[in-house]
Amino acid sequence: RLVRPVARSVASRVRCPPDEVAVVAPSARHATPAFLARTPDQAASLAGGWRRDRVGVVAVYAPALGTDQQWTRDVLRAVRPSCVWATATATTKPEDVRRWVDAVGGADALAVNGVAATTTPAAILSIGLPVARLDDERATAQRWAAVVANLLTRS
Repeated sequence: RLVRPVARSVASRVRCPPDEVAVVAPSARHATPAFLARTPDQAASLAGGWRRDRVGVVAVYAPALGTDQQWTRDVLRAVRPSCVWATATATTKPEDVRRWVDAVGGADALAVNGVAATTTPAAILSIGLPVARLDDERATAQRWAAVVANLLTRS
């Protein structure tokens, strides 16, 4: 649910048209008309051609923690990304996010959503991955300060 909006946001930042975000998902309900793959083999064949002359962004749907992540690991191996961002909600326990990230094969950064819904938005930093996005905005020092200031005004 959160993956496609984050992928489109990242795409716009790296000058990849948001409507050219590829989607790899096992079910049709996540379908996007232009670039869609449902299996690791389809993802592998898609990977070579759709981004040959520019930066490409792929949104890969991964099952929740507690389910087998082999499909997701196979897809990531097939697309051979130069960078992987995982999305998580701020209300999820950091240790669960860490276990999930490890289960899918690792990530280079996190996009964290729902920071206003928790009293401990910075807890996610304890897992040791950089946070690149906070609620669909760059996770700058100023953005973190705004998150903390918002917390203080709610108290």
